[in-house]
Amino acid sequence: MDFTANANGQSASPDGYIIYPHIWNGHTSYFSARALNPKDPNDKSRNLPGERQVYWALVPGDPNLVIVEGQTDAESLRQVGRSALALCGVGNLPAFEIERIRKRRTIYLALDNDLLKSKLSVSEQDKIRKRKDRYNQTIM
Repeated sequence: MDFTANANGQSASPDGYIIYPHIWNGHTSYFSARALNPKDPNDKSRNLPGERQVYWALVPGDPNLVIVEGQTDAESLRQVGRSALALCGVGNLPAFEIERIRKRRTIYLALDNDLLKSKLSVSEQDKIRKRKDRYNQTIM
């Protein structure tokens, strides 16, 4: 039985999935999954039916937050002592999640470089690259 919203999980990744429980206040609120060896690289995630949820990987005592795209990135940061939030394909963050983020002292964005796959014009991609370059120069 495939409980996921996008179905065909077993045929999409015969080797299985890593399941991520989303924990909030000590309770599991959601599950998401990442294929171990997807047949199609564009079909690698599975989510429960309904609205997607972000994934928090918090480290007690860390006042900062790194925002990443996926759960694996967030868990890797937690292992080295950094709190992280994985967006998990969520299009718009709910207001209560934005409030949780605002409580952090410093927020870092560590998103994938998807410009080459984007539908933006070359000039728009250049503008983004220049902004990223200026930002990277200010934090180094």
